[in-house]
Amino acid sequence: MPNLLLREAIPFFDYSPYREQFFKAVQQLGIPERSLVLPGTVSDADLPALYRCADAFIFPSVKEGWGLVVLEAIATHLPVVTSNIPPFTEFLTDTQALLVDPNAVEAIAQAMRDVVQPTIAQSLIQQSQTVLSHYTWITAAQMHIKFYCDIQPQ
Repeated sequence: MPNLLLREAIPFFDYSPYREQFFKAVQQLGIPERSLVLPGTVSDADLPALYRCADAFIFPSVKEGWGLVVLEAIATHLPVVTSNIPPFTEFLTDTQALLVDPNAVEAIAQAMRDVVQPTIAQSLIQQSQTVLSHYTWITAAQMHIKFYCDIQPQ
């Protein structure tokens, strides 16, 4: 069974009811817990090792302000499954990630099966690398400088 990294961002909301429901479903479905990695909050030092252990990155978020964790996964050459809603659709196409309805359990499950197929995984990895050049510290700094230079004093 492939190793799938399900990354949780630092929580701004209380997700404990969702977590309880998730683990109940895992148990009912007979999914071996050893095949899931749910590390909670992870230090920056430990992140690279976790990404290297995964075969795919699954992130069907419905409450994400920005997809930094998705960019991290792409930078570590993981194929990505994420939600077909903003912000993800603002920087990813369906050739760069498998975009799914985050409320459609079967669609997520199918994408998880698909993303570990070697041909699909390699295509997603290759296509997604172009996204990274748009989100560098230099690009961010240049955008901020341009914004500040464009501000007209009142």
